[in-house]
Amino acid sequence: MPALHLPARPRVGARWAVQSPAGAETFAITAVDAFVDVPAGAFGGCVEVVENPEGQDRDIVLFAPGVGVVREQWAEGEKVLVELRRPR
Repeated sequence: MPALHLPARPRVGARWAVQSPAGAETFAITAVDAFVDVPAGAFGGCVEVVENPEGQDRDIVLFAPGVGVVREQWAEGEKVLVELRRPR
């Protein structure tokens, strides 16, 4: 996935496209209040972004407020946040 910038005020239904060397990718916000429980902790108010929402090869990325990506899911598996270190 290329670098992804979210709207300052994400809303369900927002859509955009990003051009990368691999081609154009489409993104859609499908939730702004998702709850995610991963090894690093439980996070509420997460923004769920679906890459390629109309395709069969959909990737789902969940962003926690003040943290960033906490879970990525795709057909072959997933990647989750396992540890969160706050600056001292």
